[in-house]
Amino acid sequence: METFVSNHEQVSTFFTGRNEVDNAGLSVLRKHNSAFVMKVLRWSFNDVIHACAQTLNCRLAEQLILQMWNLGMEPSCSTYDGFIRAVVFERGFHDGIELLKAMQQKNLKPYDSTLATIAIGCCKALELDLAEALLDQISKSPHAHAYNAFLEACDTLLKALGAEGMVRELIQYLRVAENQFSRGYSCLGTPTYNTVLHSLVEAKEILLGNGDFDEALNLLDQGIMEGIQSDVLLFNTILQGACEKGRIDIIELIVERMHQKNVQPDPSTCYFVFSAYIDHDYISTAMEALQVLSMRMISEEDGILEEKRTELEESFILAEDLEAESRILKLFRDSQENLAVSLLYLRWCATLGFEISWLPNRSLWAKRLSSNYSSREGVAVR
Repeated sequence: METFVSNHEQVSTFFTGRNEVDNAGLSVLRKHNSAFVMKVLRWSFNDVIHACAQTLNCRLAEQLILQMWNLGMEPSCSTYDGFIRAVVFERGFHDGIELLKAMQQKNLKPYDSTLATIAIGCCKALELDLAEALLDQISKSPHAHAYNAFLEACDTLLKALGAEGMVRELIQYLRVAENQFSRGYSCLGTPTYNTVLHSLVEAKEILLGNGDFDEALNLLDQGIMEGIQSDVLLFNTILQGACEKGRIDIIELIVERMHQKNVQPDPSTCYFVFSAYIDHDYISTAMEALQVLSMRMISEEDGILEEKRTELEESFILAEDLEAESRILKLFRDSQENLAVSLLYLRWCATLGFEISWLPNRSLWAKRLSSNYSSREGVAVR
């Protein structure tokens, strides 16, 4: 403990009263000097110290540790587990690390929960290297809370690294998070992959030079293969970058991938695809794509579209009464935003004289995407 005290002034204040003798306590021990009494006392101290950890009462936990020493009892692994929890949650991981060193000097092996507690503290301070090292030492069943904290911290590094365009470091920490979670009960979720993909398409290193978007597309494929539930935001992230860079090949690849995975587009999807074609003066293609995506916003199933056709045409798309657009706007108030937007787009197409097709998968545009991008093999991503 002497090394621990000399190396850390703040922790040393925990033990300034160690040499103060509690005369009443010693007299009790002298009178009832038995292993049973010592065991009961130790259990009692441990229980109260663990209660201090739950209530974040670090000061009382310190006093109890001093009292144990004054009574001639050395803290056990269980004692340290509760004490470190109280200390870390109130004062941070640094003090927890020093207490861990003290345990090692006494040849006391920390509980997995002790390591998890300090790892969580490291995560809160974004000290992910330390957190990773501690999690690697956990020997038994993973502590979900510790891994969740690690993931949350990784999500915050990832965002910072992406903002700075540090792509290599971004991918490195993603791999660290994947490695940690592969040994636990959980796996990385869609929001994490969304964060990384957004950073990748924003980073200049990915958008400029050879192999544009390759890393983002590979990451998308990896997430899908690992069972990550694809959502529209995941795809829209790449669509946004592709639209900004005028990459119609990427736009079409992602739209077809969404269709293959039965991920329905949303208004943002329509905007990115439509804008990309318009920017290249592909007007007719833009209108055809808008129709197909609008239909898919209603449903991916041709049978369902056919069932809804009469109602939607008569009440919204082709309706000539003055209340037609008011009925569409009412859908926004009913939290049916995607349906409302799709109907507005389709009504706009019909007003401009475009024939509305209720079999979107048979459109020439949809067939071309299905033929060209049904798989990534053989697709040149420039």
